[in-house]
Amino acid sequence: MRFILLSLLFVVHFSANTHANDNERLRDSVNKAKDYLIKNDYRNAEAIVNSIDGPCSECNNDSIRVVFLDCKATILVLDKKEYNASIPILKEVIDLYERLNIKSINYWGACQSIAYCYENIGNIDEAERYYRRSLIKCSIINGNDPFLSSTYLRLRNIYKERGDTIL
Repeated sequence: MRFILLSLLFVVHFSANTHANDNERLRDSVNKAKDYLIKNDYRNAEAIVNSIDGPCSECNNDSIRVVFLDCKATILVLDKKEYNASIPILKEVIDLYERLNIKSINYWGACQSIAYCYENIGNIDEAERYYRRSLIKCSIINGNDPFLSSTYLRLRNIYKERGDTIL
């Protein structure tokens, strides 16, 4: 009986360590993909994202998933110009940031990106909604982002396109 309990304890411990190592490898891969994206190296970033798509999709670690999905959406928006495909991914990214209570520039960027996608597919009402949401998120984060002016510029263009005379 003692042997069975020790064996079971060993299996549980080994399984937990294997799971931790898998998460660490995923985290390293996701961070490497993010580094490639910062350098605008979409090809290498996409190769990494594609290689870890399955494990990250099944991963229950939200902090790994949010960075993975953010990388995936960035590739779809900036490199592939697949705006419709990126919208549900960006919505999940925003949900994960909110669930994790992460208030970073990436959270604001996800709101910006989804607004940009909606703008490019012609859904101006949703674009305006998410641009406004990004302004709120930016003020919560730090309020001094250098890209903040682009949000105001995009909103101005939306209002101008609609014929808003208040501008």
